[in-house]
Amino acid sequence: MMKRRIPRNCCHNPPCSWQTAARSAISFFLFVVCILTSCSPVIGDDGNFNEQAIEIADYGLFDLGVADINNDDRLDIFTVNHSGRQSLMQNNGSGTFSDVFSAWKMDQDHQFPGLVVRPKEPQADQPGLYISWVGPRLRVRARQLDPEKPVSGRIEVLSPIKVTDTEYFEVKVTSKELPAKVTHSIIEFSGVKDGYFTFEPLIHALPIEFHFDAALSAENIYIGPNLISPVSDNFAIQMRDRHGTAWADFNNDDRMDVFITRGGLRGTMENVPLDFWDELLLGTPNHPNQSVKGHRKNRKLAWN
Repeated sequence: MMKRRIPRNCCHNPPCSWQTAARSAISFFLFVVCILTSCSPVIGDDGNFNEQAIEIADYGLFDLGVADINNDDRLDIFTVNHSGRQSLMQNNGSGTFSDVFSAWKMDQDHQFPGLVVRPKEPQADQPGLYISWVGPRLRVRARQLDPEKPVSGRIEVLSPIKVTDTEYFEVKVTSKELPAKVTHSIIEFSGVKDGYFTFEPLIHALPIEFHFDAALSAENIYIGPNLISPVSDNFAIQMRDRHGTAWADFNNDDRMDVFITRGGLRGTMENVPLDFWDELLLGTPNHPNQSVKGHRKNRKLAWN
């Protein structure tokens, strides 16, 4: 059974009265306040509401709503956070919720679950090279590397970039203008010891390619807070700038699916010579979601 999302605009067809519009707006506002203050009302035995703490991801919050994602007749909570960490809070039926976002295989970069734009850098304890988002900036940090064997390589992205800080790393940025005012930026870097450098792409929801030399094996490269190593020393990461989600049983198999829209790269998507798509994740028996590619971008999403 499909559960209706909280609408962005209550005045669908047929038209509703201003009283209905006002009540819907007030209800939605109270729901948002409740979520952002991490309070979930739970009805007690006396018929009154009691506050229940819920930890949800609110960094970069863009959209939120409720749906019965697992057909257990309990409303669950989801958030959409641009390229930040999202929440998918499954209702346990006791006033508590469990975040099943990664377990349902909904991470933005399926190669590196947990890699998202986040406010803090993950801890780096083991020798190696760490790559993670710190706010809108990407940081490359060396940890306990052999000072006699510098790590070097290059990073490529189709966006203007700015190196914001560096220590024990030599960094050189070159840019080439492509047709339609698209910028191809290349960072060449070399560093040793416990050095790092940080750079900020103007548009971060694009593939960012990494190419390392032979001095560093892939098993000593750690991506994101889950410290996942790539399969080779040449790889790419990508955020998707998710804007909205809609839950429904799209293929009539009695399992909930989800359609996810993305942003338009600040209006430059048509100029970038890459393929982009919204996402349709289909519910499956063994793995809750698998991706089916669509095309084009769609900033907004709502039920009719």
